[in-house]
Amino acid sequence: MAFNTMHSSGNTGCVDFIIVSNRNILMIEKIFREAAAAPDVWSNHHFYVVYDSEEECKKLKNWVEQAREFMTLPQITTVLAAPENIKNVTALRAQALQQGNNPYVYFQDDDDPLPSGLERRMKMMDSHHWQAIYGITKTVSMRGQVIEEFPTLLQDDFICEPVKASRIFPTYAHPLAALFKRTLFNKVPLNDGKRYQMSGSNAFALRLFASGVQLHFLPDVIRTVRHHAGNNNGILASDEAHKLAMDIDTWMPLLEDPAVQTFHSNIAKGLKSGTITTYREIDGHIEAFLEGERFF
Repeated sequence: MAFNTMHSSGNTGCVDFIIVSNRNILMIEKIFREAAAAPDVWSNHHFYVVYDSEEECKKLKNWVEQAREFMTLPQITTVLAAPENIKNVTALRAQALQQGNNPYVYFQDDDDPLPSGLERRMKMMDSHHWQAIYGITKTVSMRGQVIEEFPTLLQDDFICEPVKASRIFPTYAHPLAALFKRTLFNKVPLNDGKRYQMSGSNAFALRLFASGVQLHFLPDVIRTVRHHAGNNNGILASDEAHKLAMDIDTWMPLLEDPAVQTFHSNIAKGLKSGTITTYREIDGHIEAFLEGERFF
């Protein structure tokens, strides 16, 4: 069931933004107020908002209808989650992905500001054969203070080649911090049909970076993540660490390189034992692995 506030034009150079939310519509309103403040940037794009609550779908539809009277909003479609997809964020994103038809796709979180650098990426993807262009994820406090940026830069360049690093383990970069060509998902489906405890997007990134699809990284910030009680800035609580270890066990059959299999197995052991508690620690093991140093 979907409530269409406007129909996507499918114009060349437009982006389908996919948002999955289990919060009330106040978070989504904040995104659309941000978009309305810069209509020359956002008005041609299409936003798909997925809820597992019909009530929230109706609330957002009603808000959009009223807000259009005094705001220049982008195209917005609310999508009600299919029952089998509820509480499976990757499946919900895949459901919304099927709704759109614009040539580019970006996965927006409901609690983050809108991304940067999309226009530059669209131009580059039009002139190259790249199917996705990643960037840096910046985490900030609720007051806007920068906490971390990853992958890490040194003198405006990555300290470790991020495509190679992400092939070793999918958390080296944010798995969805990229502008994607829609055609990419014909070769690498977003959802592999498995249910992951921590993040199905990590499993998608694992498959994507192993697929041979042409990918590129730029050393600029594309995604800004707000640090708050529900987003702990890469520090894994015990239950989260165990969930990530369970995800590793689930995606392990996808790995073909014995050395990489051993690496993932050791990461899982470290998560379960408590010797690995942050994504930054995982990154350090990835960098050591690529440099041929002893790890673990």
